[in-house]
Amino acid sequence: MYIFFSFNYIEIKPYEKAKKMSIKHTPISNEGVQEELRNVGWTLIKNYATTDDCIQIKKSLTIKSEGLVNSRLLTPVFIGNSLFNTSVLAESPNAFKLVTSKFIRETSFNYLRKQSLLKCVRSYRIIKGEKLFRWHADNKSPIDGKVDKSKGLVFIIYLDDDDYGSFSIAEKSNNTSRSAIASKKDVQNWEKNNLIKDIIAKRGDLLIFSQDVF
Repeated sequence: MYIFFSFNYIEIKPYEKAKKMSIKHTPISNEGVQEELRNVGWTLIKNYATTDDCIQIKKSLTIKSEGLVNSRLLTPVFIGNSLFNTSVLAESPNAFKLVTSKFIRETSFNYLRKQSLLKCVRSYRIIKGEKLFRWHADNKSPIDGKVDKSKGLVFIIYLDDDDYGSFSIAEKSNNTSRSAIASKKDVQNWEKNNLIKDIIAKRGDLLIFSQDVF
């Protein structure tokens, strides 16, 4: 069983025609982060979140009612065997702080080179091998779910230690197909070229990857 907190920032266009705003971006020292994102598609930041941050966000996955399957309350819900809370920002000041931090905003701006919007955010608890998390990319429209060429970054904070590499990345696997699900041939090719990396991380570590990477 593994517990994470994830969120996505994507470019505003082509989904919305936003008014031009004058936003001052003060450069931060993340050249190494940008280089890894552009070269292999992912990077791991050690100790991004504090232990207290992780403990507080984990509370958002506390079941408040026995047998609850679906609810409009600020409470987690089950999808299959996995538990999700998409209201975590409303429940956890720690989650809000991490999602809106200067590091996250500047990393997104420097990578996308334009204004960005928060596509989704959730805390979740999964079991290894869950079908919901088979090989897939996230370059999909937030409106109709169709695969597109949009740019974006996915951020995953580990709320517990993961010494088994439950999460894997296929380096340089930028999705250009019409499907967000990897084919058997894709996986075989990644294995043949040693592109699959099992991520070993500790509580508080932050995994960042391009949304079109499997």
